[in-house]
Amino acid sequence: MSESELRLGREKEGLDRRNPRIIFIRGLPGSGKSTLAQELASLLGNVSLLDPDHIDHNGVEYNDFVSVLRESFPSLDPRYFPYRFLLHKARRALTQGRDVIWCQPFSDKQGLLDTIEALGNYASGMNLKPDVTIIDIGVNPDTALSRVRARRSNGGHGPDEESFRNFVGRFCLLSENSLPPGCRYLYINGEGDIGENVCFVYGTIVGGKGK
Repeated sequence: MSESELRLGREKEGLDRRNPRIIFIRGLPGSGKSTLAQELASLLGNVSLLDPDHIDHNGVEYNDFVSVLRESFPSLDPRYFPYRFLLHKARRALTQGRDVIWCQPFSDKQGLLDTIEALGNYASGMNLKPDVTIIDIGVNPDTALSRVRARRSNGGHGPDEESFRNFVGRFCLLSENSLPPGCRYLYINGEGDIGENVCFVYGTIVGGKGK
């Protein structure tokens, strides 16, 4: 996709903001989810980018939210606090008319489906009909593990090797037929050229293809 085509796509974005886009990016740790999400967010603009690895657990916003959550749901397992926080931020983004890019493995398919339903119901309450896209990033587990090791050695985030193996055991790619009606499904090769992958995803989402 040329720069002029990307520019025309961004202009189109500015003309049609009535129905926000919700984009889920799935894949193993080290598959390239964050890179794709960041590049896509920069092209789309007006995006709330959600990633559990980038939550500031010491920040005022998160801790204020957790305080309210503990008071409202005292029996809720703290493991679910980050997810509830991201769901809260996604709802707020929809209220503000922004697109949402949610970057997370979602190895539990039912958890993904429940999230799609929750955001869909919330959007319906505001008379919005979100455009939902699920992007699966396929990658060889050895390649992904190598990337995670390199990232951790440089001080970055990532699971330890036992946790990574657990991810591999739980994670599976989806298919268009396994998703709710109306959801767009895209598969990309996480070992391919990132620029080509970004252009493919952006062009498909903006052009409304593959749904």
